[in-house]
Parts: sequence; C-alpha cells; structure tokens
Amino acid sequence: MDFLHFDSTFNVLICTSCKYALHSTGIARHLYDYHKSAAPPGKIQEYIRLFTPESLLAPREVKQLHVPINTLPIRYLRIYDDAYCCKLCHLNQPFVIRTRELMVNHLREVHQWNKNQKIRGTKAYIPFKDSTYFPVVCQTFHTASSTRRYFLVNNGRSSCDAESTNTTNTHVQPSSTITIGPPPATLREQKLQASKSIITSRHKTEVSPWLDLTQWEQYLQGYNLSQVVHLRELPTPHPLFDPDQADNHLVLILESFDRLIDQARESLRIDRINIFDQQREGTYIKYKKVWKQLISFVYRRVWLNQGPDLSYRITDAQATALDRVMQAATDLAQEQQSSGIAPASLQQNLDYATSHLCISLLDHTLFDTIYDSIVVAFMAVLGIRDPGLSNDQNAIFSDSLHYTPYLSVFIKIAQLLVIQKAVISVDRGEVSYIADILNVMQERFMVYGTHSPMNWAQKLCSFGKQINEVTTSLGYIIWTDDGEYLSYKGLELGMTDLKKFLSTQTAIAQSLLEELLYVHPDEERDNIVPPINLYKLKDDPANSKPGWSFLDDPRNEHLQGHDRWLLNRVLDEGWLQQEFLMKDTKAVWRRKTAEQYLQKANTFLERLLLLIHMLGGQFVRGTELLSLQLCNTAHGLLRNIFIENGLVSFVTYYHKGYSISGSTKIIHRYLPEVISELLVYYVWLIQPFCEQLCILALNESPSVSTFLWAIKKGTQSSLWPSSRLTNILVQQFKQHLNTDANILLWRHAAIAISRRHIRQAKFRKDYGTDATGNWSDAQAAHTANTAGMIYARGMEEAPGHIASARAEYRQISREWHTYLGFSGFKRIAQIQLVRPHLQTLNPRQPIDLLVDHQAPLKRKALS
Repeated sequence: MDFLHFDSTFNVLICTSCKYALHSTGIARHLYDYHKSAAPPGKIQEYIRLFTPESLLAPREVKQLHVPINTLPIRYLRIYDDAYCCKLCHLNQPFVIRTRELMVNHLREVHQWNKNQKIRGTKAYIPFKDSTYFPVVCQTFHTASSTRRYFLVNNGRSSCDAESTNTTNTHVQPSSTITIGPPPATLREQKLQASKSIITSRHKTEVSPWLDLTQWEQYLQGYNLSQVVHLRELPTPHPLFDPDQADNHLVLILESFDRLIDQARESLRIDRINIFDQQREGTYIKYKKVWKQLISFVYRRVWLNQGPDLSYRITDAQATALDRVMQAATDLAQEQQSSGIAPASLQQNLDYATSHLCISLLDHTLFDTIYDSIVVAFMAVLGIRDPGLSNDQNAIFSDSLHYTPYLSVFIKIAQLLVIQKAVISVDRGEVSYIADILNVMQERFMVYGTHSPMNWAQKLCSFGKQINEVTTSLGYIIWTDDGEYLSYKGLELGMTDLKKFLSTQTAIAQSLLEELLYVHPDEERDNIVPPINLYKLKDDPANSKPGWSFLDDPRNEHLQGHDRWLLNRVLDEGWLQQEFLMKDTKAVWRRKTAEQYLQKANTFLERLLLLIHMLGGQFVRGTELLSLQLCNTAHGLLRNIFIENGLVSFVTYYHKGYSISGSTKIIHRYLPEVISELLVYYVWLIQPFCEQLCILALNESPSVSTFLWAIKKGTQSSLWPSSRLTNILVQQFKQHLNTDANILLWRHAAIAISRRHIRQAKFRKDYGTDATGNWSDAQAAHTANTAGMIYARGMEEAPGHIASARAEYRQISREWHTYLGFSGFKRIAQIQLVRPHLQTLNPRQPIDLLVDHQAPLKRKALS
C-alpha cells in the first residue's frame, strides 16, 4: 500500500493520502472507512499483524514527543502556514495553535495575560501581537482534538515579518530563530517578486483621473499588495466543523450572512417591503461575494490583526458589534462541536449579530481622511487587480470599467441589509413599523449628502461610469486583410465556414422537421405535408384577445382545421399505427414511443433556438429570446411572434436592465424565409400533436404555456434556462467549426461581422428605438418617434410598435440574412421578374417588399 508510510524516527504510521498519523489501534478502521476500494482485505490484515500497538507509539505518547523547532517538515504530514506561536513559552517547546481564540486562552491560563491589564513590567502587559509569532509553519501527527498538538517545523520559509527582540520577556528570541530563512538565491527572487507588488508614486505625466479620485496609490504606498490582497480572500469551508481549523468562525459568520440575504429576498417576495428592484438567483450568488470579502477583511485585519498594518479607525459601535458577532459565532461553534448540530436559536442570535455588524459598518460619518473608515479602506483593497479576472497583466489596480460593478454590488447588497435590519427590528419588537426605522437609516447613511461610506460608493460609482462612457475597453478582434477570417480570444471563425455551418444547421433542422411530420423515405414531403405560403399569411398584431395568435386569424383559411393533422396521419397510416399503438382488444398507445417523439421535438426546438439566435439579425440575449410567446396571455400581455410580409418577426420586450429600471426596449427582429417556415410548421402541426400525445399516451394534462420554449412540470410550465442555448451553441461550434465559442464570444463576433461586412455597419447601444427623422416629420412639427407613437398609426399596429423603427429593424435583419446566404429564395426571384428595374440595385442589398426600392430612381427622375 503506497499510501501508508512508517516513520522510524518517531515510530508512527502515516497515511500519505490523508496526511496524518494513524492511531495504533485504529489502522483497520481507517483503511476500511477511507481506503476500502484500494486496500484488499488480505493486505489490511497483513498491516494489522505488522504494525501492532506495541510497535507504534500510543497517541498520548505521540502528543508528548519533543520535536526540535528547526526540524524539516516530516514527510507526508500536512503543512500549515497560518499558525500562532507563543513567545512567552520556553523556546524549546513553545505552544503552537492555529486559531487566535485558543491562543488567547493559552496566554490567559498559562501566562496570566490580560489585554486590558495596565501593569508595566509584567508579561500580562505585552500586547497580543508582541506575545505571539504569526504566521509560523507547523505540523501535527494526529488531527483529533484530544490527541492533536502542533509543533514548529522549518520548510525554508521565513515568518512574515521579523519581530523585534526588544520586549520585556528577556528569554524570547527573534522570530528568525524559529524558522530558517530561504537560501540567498531564493531570497533575491522573492525580493524581486515583492518589488513588483510595492506601490511607488506616479510621475506627473502619468495622468489617471480615476486613481486621482480614489487615492488608492497614496493609501497603499509602501505595502506589499500580495499580503494586502490576502485580507479579502474568502475562507474554504470544511465539511466537518473543527474549531482549530483556520477561519472556521469566519465561515460561520459568512453562512449567517447568506441567511440574512435570503431572508431579505424573502421579505421582498412576500411584499413585507414594497419595492420593485429584484435580481435573479444566480445574480445574488455573485453579488454576495463583495460583502463577504468585506467581512473577511474586517475579521482578519481587526479581529486577528493579520496582514499589513493598514491605517483605519474602528468606531465604538463597530468594535462592540464585532465582539458580539464573534461571541455568537463562538457559542454556535462550541455547540456544533459538542452536539454536532446547530440550534436554530443560536443561529438566530448569530444572524442578528451579523446584521448589527453590517449596519455598523455602514453607519458612520466620513470626516478628515476618508480612509479612516474601515469600509473605505476595504474599497481600496478591493481595487487591487485580481490576476484571474483581468486581461491586463501589467495593471496593479482595477480600472473604472471593471471596478464600478463592484460598487453597484456593494450598494445593492447594502440596501438589502438595511431592509432586513428593519424587518428584524419589527420582529423583535424594537419598532412598530418597518418604515419608521427604514426612513431613519436611509436619511442617516444611505443617501447622497450623508458623508457616509455609502455616499462615497455612490459618488465613486457615478464618476466611474462617466469615465467609462469616454473610455474604450481593450480590443481583441483580429481580421485578416481580406476580411475572411476573424479571431477573438479562443474563437477562430472563417466567414465561408460560418455560412456553411448555418446552412448545415438549417439542413439538420429540415431533416428533423420531416421526421417529426413522419414523412416516409419513399414519400415526397410536398405530396404529404400541407403547404405553406408565407406571403399569403395575415396577422393582426393589434388583436389583444387572450390565447390569440396568427394561427387564429380568419384570413389564414388554409391554416384552419389542421390541429389533428398529425394525429389523423398516425391513425390512418398502418406503419405509424404499428409504431405508436399496441393492438390487443383495444388500441393502447405506446408510452415509450410517445416519450421519444416528445424528446425529438425538444431536439428540434433546440436547433430552432440556435438558428433564430444566429439568424434573427443582430445579437439577442438568451433570456430575451427564450421569453418569446406565440399567443396573447391571460394577463393581458401581447404575444411577440408575428407574421409580417412573408417573414416571421419576433419582438423582445424584456432586457437585462428591466429588473433595475422597470423599462423595456421594443426590438424587432426578422427570420429568413426558410427559418420562418420551420417555426410555422412547428406551431401549426407539431405542437398540437405533442399536446395530444401528453393526453392520450402519457395520461397527463397538457401544460398551459404561451411560451415557445418551456419545460412541462405537471400542469405548469417554466421557461428553458439560457444554459440550453449556451450548451447547443458550444456543442455545435466545437463539432462543426472546431473552435471554442460561447454566447459572449459569439456576441462580439456578430457585432464585428456586422461592422465589417454589412452596409449599415452600425450597432446602436442596445438598439435604441429612436428612428431617424426626416424633413416631412420636421415640417409637421414633430419628431419621427413622436409621429410613430401618436400620429397616423395603422389599424393593425401593435401597442408600442413604431412603423419607422420596425422598417429599419427589418432592413438590418434582411441585410444580415443576405450576407449569411439566406436571401436567394424563389419568391424573390419571381418578384424580380415582375419588376425588372430592380436588377439595377446593389446585388448585396436584399429585396424586401416593405422597403421602397424605387425611391432612389424617383428622386433621380425629379432632379
């Protein structure tokens, strides 16, 4: 067994996988519990016979072993580099522990140390930081609390800072005697690396309005930033609570913080606080990180006194709140250790203390130097660039583009904490109404003009956004000279390959459609499937009747009466009866066949989702695309799938800022004819059959959903997650184009292609809906947008739709179709024969019935 090692120096058996020594009587149990798959029973018995209790030291003897302080790390034992070493103990065998609380207990019990005692000339007067070395490197043989004892080892690392020997305890030696320093070459290398993390003053020609305002350089000048960044790192939770594990009390506090945010969100959900602004679940997971880093910073810098000695001040309220939260965490930790459970009452006490701590961090006034505030000091530490998130490896501080989201997150979570503090105060009977305390807190430290950390964060965020509006981000798009190949980060894309890819995806979707329509290999689709003439389809976007869609328009007579077309085909065709029905005394539907059909319909919808995403014009976000609804809803909301002059159009109302601003942006996008046909066939023939299969074969009620992409859950449905779109895009790009892609990469690539190859190579920010004005609008004393919204609106114009904006969006989509090879349809060729003068137009410009292509010729004739 290569995972067991006998150390003859100390007579202990070490598990190299678990990295601790085994008890002499617990070898078999350990192997059976943790390494049963790798340890044959015969081998286990051999080790039990070989290592008898007499041949190994007992745990209590191991605990008393004397290990010299300059001993090299014992092989296969875990090395810890975050321990405290007592300076007041005898140097030959000092007390070593990995938590501040236990070190404080040791100082008090063994050395009668008291941080509040003021008797000079005694050990009790020595401050904590002068009574201990930190951090030191240590190991332990056993990890159980009853047999664990840490001892110092030398792993070639020096302690973080050499301690002064000028203390009242004359026998205490400098920290350099505890661990041997690294060799000279390594020391020079570390010094060179450290010099890169030390801030020096900028030259006057190095102008940065952002750094001039934040003053991060002045505040952090002279400090090693790698050590400063450590203060904001989040702890790693351990599966089993151990009070001696590093930062375990911090883990409990951060878990309490998670509960606070969840409770605040629940208060919003049940309308205890009437507020509009709410975020998605995944967003909150990312948002909570900034405040968790703040709490970690306060815990390490203030409570543990770790890291560089940054300048800040702690208010009396903050010190009291920190003591309370640490006491509540200690009580919970002790109960967890003794009983293995976390009582709800102790969790509630910790939640209340954590809430009080968070509010105290916000509730103080900034005077004199702003960095006297522990929160503003943390904001400076948060501004140190994270190499894992930045592409600029030479930068030391985050620029405004990357930092302002942190400020927005800080403000958002602070608002939730204030809300939950008000709710808790009402629940505990401290106030009668939530509004009473909420208004007080808002006016005292949550709004502009309060000279609070929140006010500073709001001003800094506002200034950063102003800088972002006039600052470009780093560019990564690379084109070849002929415009054929595009490179963006990990995405390598050829334009010809892209067009072939989309053609292949369309062919696959057509093949899936024929399978869903059950076109036999010996049959021709045109002879079996009812035909569709997209240019004859009519629609009434202004119709707001619940459940209404273009399928219900009485002018579309050839679409009527086909709800049972596929069901009748299954019942009439013998080969389909054999596939779907089991014929005994009566026909019984085959459940497995029905489930396979529904799964194939989902596969078709995935392919359709990808094609609509890539061919609908300029980029549409996954959440917006998945919100498409075929029918008007019972809530009075209008659908957003329409038929317009031979093309399916879809209109997105939702956008990512809706949860913040409460406003929507109406964007029109149009599908090529071939994709429009796929969509119409699905909603016309396939979707009704899927609902019928649920009733007949699965004995389930069909879900009532107006969404095109929905997951059935009993009688209800929920939207597909946007990850479905991401997965199909990543998979198909890798399979057919052999390149890495995701939604964000494709977004940048689509914009770059539009700018490079499309005639209207302009990409308005989030598709602003202000239509371009013209002289006739000016003569009528209104703008184009006002004209479209109020004057001379068409009878069938949907609410919120503006004709001029819709025409421009259609033109953008059609140019996109043309470039990607989706404009050469037979009907357009027929239109060209009827109107021969169109042959003189730019061949790259798509022919569209909605656009007056004769306008340039008319103007030329008039001139």
